[in-house]
Amino acid sequence: MKDTSPLSPSAAPATGPIFRAFQERTASRGRWGWLAVPVIGMGLWWLAHQELTPPARAHGPVRGIQAVKSGMTPDEVSGLLGRPFGQRTSDDGRAECFQYGRPTMEKATFPVYSLCYEGGKLREMTVKQYTALPLTPDGLPQLPGDAAPPAPAANATKPTP
Repeated sequence: MKDTSPLSPSAAPATGPIFRAFQERTASRGRWGWLAVPVIGMGLWWLAHQELTPPARAHGPVRGIQAVKSGMTPDEVSGLLGRPFGQRTSDDGRAECFQYGRPTMEKATFPVYSLCYEGGKLREMTVKQYTALPLTPDGLPQLPGDAAPPAPAANATKPTP
C-alpha cells in the first residue's frame, strides 16, 4: 500500500495557495534597497559630527559647592549651600566674604569654603581644610599621638598662695 500522508517523503508536492509563498520569489529589495546605503551613511556622518558631551553623573544633578559659579549673587549661593556660618571683609577691604561648611568632630578634617562677593557678585572662592581635634581640660588641642593628660583628682585641693 502506498503512503499518501502529507508528512511522507513520497507524497507529491502540493501546489495549492498554502505553499505558493515558498515557491515564488519576490524582489522586495529592489524597491527600498537603494535607500539603505544613503540613510546609513547620513546617520554615520551625523554621529561623527556631534559634540561629545560628558556622561551623566551617576549621583544625579550637581549639588552643593560644585554648582556654585562665578558671578552668582549671595542669595543664589545661599539657595544652594544654605546659610553661611561666618562673615568677614576680605584682606584688601573691597569684598564681603561668607564662610560655608559643616564643622564636625565626627571626621578628622572638614572643609570651610570662603566665598567673596564684590558688587553683589561672586568674585573669589577659596577652601581651607580644618582639623577637628579634641581639647584637653586646659582648653588646648590634643594632637594625635599625644597621651591624654591625667584627669584631676576629685578631692584635690587647690594650693594656697
